[in-house]
Amino acid sequence: MYLYPNILGYDKSAFVRMRTALGEAGAFGVTIEYPGFQNWFSLVQNGIEALTFAYYDHHELIEAWRELEHRRCIRMMELILDARPDFVLLGGSGSITLYPGRKPFQVG
Repeated sequence: MYLYPNILGYDKSAFVRMRTALGEAGAFGVTIEYPGFQNWFSLVQNGIEALTFAYYDHHELIEAWRELEHRRCIRMMELILDARPDFVLLGGSGSITLYPGRKPFQVG
């Protein structure tokens, strides 16, 4: 699929070069994003407003998109973990404020 092609692998030598250059001067980390409006609003005409309408009017399409990106993110995380970084930064600023219609945390 064009939007999220199958990820077959990665060039581990790039990670080795970066980690080697860093040495013991710091922690080596990798960033990964996860599915959600916080990443999608710039990909559609009329941004967050259009996504919000689509979420309610064509929920099955938004869910299909989420599933595609979810599979891509899982594959990317598998490859990231193979590279054994010191930490993984989850990039999703705005995901709490853009969480559509449900409470993001269960308190009790």
